[in-house]
Formats: sequence, C-alpha cells, structure tokens
Amino acid sequence: MNFELSEEQQLVRDSVERFVLDNYSLEARQAIVAGEDDFSKAHWTTMAELGWLGLTIPEANGGFGGNQSDTMVVMEQFGNSLVLEPFYASFVLGARAVPIPSSVPPRESYQRLVVARKCRGPAPGSNGRAMEAEPWKHG
Repeated sequence: MNFELSEEQQLVRDSVERFVLDNYSLEARQAIVAGEDDFSKAHWTTMAELGWLGLTIPEANGGFGGNQSDTMVVMEQFGNSLVLEPFYASFVLGARAVPIPSSVPPRESYQRLVVARKCRGPAPGSNGRAMEAEPWKHG
C-alpha cells in the first residue's frame, strides 16, 4: 500500500496548516472559547469557502467526492491546534450518518446543506447536546 499523500492531499494539508497557524494561536482559541458561540462562525465560513466541508461528499451532492484519507489530512491539522468548529460532527459524522445510499433524499439534502453552510452539528465542548442539524443563522 502507498501511504504517501497525493498532490491534492498535500495542497489541502498545506492549506489547513496555514489556516490553523494564522487563526489558532492560544490567545485566539481562548477568545473563541470565551465568546458567545461554541465556535467561530467566521472560521466555519472560511472552511466552507476553502471546500473542506465538501471533501468526501459526492460530487452529485455538491462536494468533491474524496475519501476518508482526505478527511484524515484535515483532521490531523485540526487536532494539532484543537480547532473548535464542528467539522467532525457536521462533516465526518453528520454528512455520512444519514441513510445510505446517497440517492436517499434526506442524505442528499443534508450533504448539500453542509457544503452550503446552511446547517451544522454541535460544536466540540457544547455540553453534550444531541447531534442535530441546526439552521445556519448568518449575520
């Protein structure tokens, strides 16, 4: 087996690494934790704009059709900086946990909503609230 990252995965890794280095100093993370929300909506928007929310969602549902290795590349960098945004709950669990196959409307609808930042799962440290899609309240 080849465990080397593809060129695309290296680009994603570098992008995520730059993002966390620029946005997740200890002071910045503490400010997010002390804020009203459980995470930074500005960071969440940036993650969506960079395409990270659609990495493994099928292309037919608005994603990039990647695999779990692509998720690993992002999660490794997020773990290094203890990122607070609900990437795992919304993207890894939420977008994959609805009924299979992807032709089932609820899954397709949820995946499209995640990619478009219209809903999300709970943020880490959100006092154990149940996993649910929450409408995105912009502004």
